[in-house]
Amino acid sequence: MPPQDLANDQRAALDARHLIHPWADFREQPVLILEEGNGVHVRDSNGHRMVDGIGRMWCVNIGYGRKEMAQAIAAQAEKLRYHSPFGFLSNTPSIELAA
Repeated sequence: MPPQDLANDQRAALDARHLIHPWADFREQPVLILEEGNGVHVRDSNGHRMVDGIGRMWCVNIGYGRKEMAQAIAAQAEKLRYHSPFGFLSNTPSIELAA
C-alpha cells in the first residue's frame, strides 16, 4: 500500500496505472482526486471545496460525515457485512430494510 503522504501527481500516476474510470478521457481533463467529504461538500487534494452533485445522485444521499451512520454501519459489519440473496438465501438486514 502506498504511503499516505504522496504528492498529488504521484497519486494521479498510481490512479492511472491501477484504476478504471468508465466514461472518462483524461486527455481532455486530468483526474480530480477527492480527499474528504462533509455534509453535501467534498474537498479535493488541492483543497478546493465543492458540492458533490454526482455522489448524491447515487450512493451518498444522506451526506458525508454522519457519525451515527458510520456507527450503524460498523455495528452491522461486525455481525454480517453482506450476503447475496442468490437462490434460496436471504438475510435479516435485507428483510428488515425491504419491509
